[in-house]
Amino acid sequence: SGVQVLADNRVIVADPDGIGFLLIDRTGKTQAHWKVPEWSGGMTSFSGSPDGKSIAMIGWDRPFDSILVARVDVITGQFNKIAAISGEGFDRIKWTSDNRFLFDIGESSGSQMLYSMTAGGTRPQKVGTLPRFRTTYTIADDGKHVAGFTENDKSDVYMIRNLADILRRRN
Repeated sequence: SGVQVLADNRVIVADPDGIGFLLIDRTGKTQAHWKVPEWSGGMTSFSGSPDGKSIAMIGWDRPFDSILVARVDVITGQFNKIAAISGEGFDRIKWTSDNRFLFDIGESSGSQMLYSMTAGGTRPQKVGTLPRFRTTYTIADDGKHVAGFTENDKSDVYMIRNLADILRRRN
């Protein structure tokens, strides 16, 4: 989520740590450069509002012990912290067409939960448990469909009883 195209085709580009952001217009000219406020340890996932005037962001607080949800005004660069949630990690945030934020958080129990809140800053509500912990989720603009992309490191052990015979035959 290091690059986000806004509704008016301007682009937000984040540095790898989520500390600094550039707002670039259609011609490639930098219109603004923002840095996260002191209360943020970095915002690493973001999503533009349907009207392109604001950005939803999710990241860590300064001591890296709480997950923050923030809203940024694209015109002024003003960051507003709207929620702090305990959790072990997060993936992405999506600003949906019905003016909600949807985001997933890894909880200390090991489950991955989908949360929802209004863009105005209502208290985050758990929507439900997502099926796999190590999955990257993409949420549709309307918030009604979610696609998950998973990776799996197989922990299976395979034993080849005749490995010595096989290696001798190859030589």
